[in-house]
Amino acid sequence: MKILFVMRHGGYVRNYESVLRQLAADGHHVHIAAELDRNKMGEDALGQALARELPGISLGRAPVPEDGIWARTATTARLIVDYARYIDPHYRDAPALRTRALRVVPQTYRPFLGLLDRLGSGPARGVTTALCALEDVFPLSEAVTTFLKEQAPDAMLVTPLVEPGSIQVDYIKAARALGIPSALCVASWDNLTNKGSIRVSPDRVFVWNAPQVEEAVALHRVPRERVVVTGAQIFDHWFSWQPSRSRAEFCRDMRLDPGRPIILYLGSSSFIAPNEAEFGLRWLTSLRGSSDPDVAGANVLIRPHPSNARQWGGIDLEAWAHTAVWPPPGVDMFSPEFKFDFFDSMYYSGAVVGVNTSAQIEAAIVGRVVCTVQTPDFAHSQAGTLHFQHLAGSLLEVARDFDEHAAQLGAILRDGSAQAERSRRFVESFVRPFGIDQAATPRLAAAIEGLGTIPLRRWAGDTLPRRVLRAVLHPLAWLVAGMPDRRPWWVYAGRPALWLIVQLWAAPYRLRFLAVRAGSETARLAAEAGKSIRTFTRRRWRALAPGLKAVRKGTRRTVVRILYRVRHPFGATGTT
Repeated sequence: MKILFVMRHGGYVRNYESVLRQLAADGHHVHIAAELDRNKMGEDALGQALARELPGISLGRAPVPEDGIWARTATTARLIVDYARYIDPHYRDAPALRTRALRVVPQTYRPFLGLLDRLGSGPARGVTTALCALEDVFPLSEAVTTFLKEQAPDAMLVTPLVEPGSIQVDYIKAARALGIPSALCVASWDNLTNKGSIRVSPDRVFVWNAPQVEEAVALHRVPRERVVVTGAQIFDHWFSWQPSRSRAEFCRDMRLDPGRPIILYLGSSSFIAPNEAEFGLRWLTSLRGSSDPDVAGANVLIRPHPSNARQWGGIDLEAWAHTAVWPPPGVDMFSPEFKFDFFDSMYYSGAVVGVNTSAQIEAAIVGRVVCTVQTPDFAHSQAGTLHFQHLAGSLLEVARDFDEHAAQLGAILRDGSAQAERSRRFVESFVRPFGIDQAATPRLAAAIEGLGTIPLRRWAGDTLPRRVLRAVLHPLAWLVAGMPDRRPWWVYAGRPALWLIVQLWAAPYRLRFLAVRAGSETARLAAEAGKSIRTFTRRRWRALAPGLKAVRKGTRRTVVRILYRVRHPFGATGTT
């Protein structure tokens, strides 16, 4: 098969490395097309390495849909849909998610969304249904359609599709029009709950587990028969790994005491924990001040989130014994050493702590007990997110304050076997739902290969009703596309009346100005005409002056001679 995999940027290759290798090994060709040329953290390195290593993998750029009235209107409609989903009762306690979604909606439409908030989830669902239905009216992107025709894949995959206003919707629509089976590969455990909406359902949606099936159906209205559970392929490698060094060598490299247990703190992203370093110091202070000697004297290894590591760089931990931050900010997160260090830190830890991060799932896979503290600092990203409930309900040891947290850590460091069994059950249901020994990579690869045999939903094409409706909606689309993001809606509503008032007020002044200007113009023209006449006369006089002077001189001589003859008719002697 020839498979086209459209990704937002090259960093998503990390999520599907094992599947890409599997597909290439099975003889398929996969072309990875990235929307964004983003490489600020080395995202493209892994994809480039795979393309060099495997002849069945190639890389390229995905074309961006052309700009225009309908493209801008479609983007605006998609952003409104992405916000409207957060009016659902499921997100009653998620103000941070709602605020983040609102931030990318043009200001012109925010009063309308505020009205939807007040009206409730019923009208919001109606607006969402109407705007999603309009996707059939919006014309296909010519750039995307041409690209798919040139690639001519047997199947198309997209990820993550749920970014705000995602252009991957255009790829799903174009694939449907061309008869190419399409599928969404859900990239992470939180994508279906804290991102945008699936506005147009592809032929298949590949998810990790049963909870994500319910999220796709209830929150995105994807038909249940299109959702396929495959497991979490991104974590497959952790099940077979072994530490890269001994515990003594690891403690030596981290500058920790090998005779003490290790408490590992796993950092979260900037949205989840914007002031995490400040919280981390309070957390560390509480541990060192604990009455439990096992907790107070334990090694503490802080592992910042790669995208949120900078805030930890300025913290001096010299005053804290047996404490380290590793790796330092700026380390290549795609290097093999980065993963080896991460695995070793989880493997040799006695307990793991985090706010809300997928690394907590990885620690559970390695068999470690995972804890957290519910604190007001992170209420927006713990109780205020749906995906955190997956962990809180079946994996985490949740404490309400630092004292309870220290007591839990002490019990785990002494004997955490019961809690470790809880972690194993979570992994089996959430990561590998077909059995702890059943890898997800072959299942996802097989599901992708099966796209070539599924019955396709035929698109009726650009029918007459669609064209008529598009023509009717064209003036509205023109208005939507022409509104800049920075002005509120009432500016456009009041602009025609304001323009008329200004024109009427300015009319007398304009007439007076025209009269003065006309008089001035007449005077100027008269002056220029007089000047031209004078100049012409002067020039002509200068040209005739020598001849007139000669005539005057000759005339004077003739008159003198005539007068002389009159006075002296017989000559100057006076004889007769």
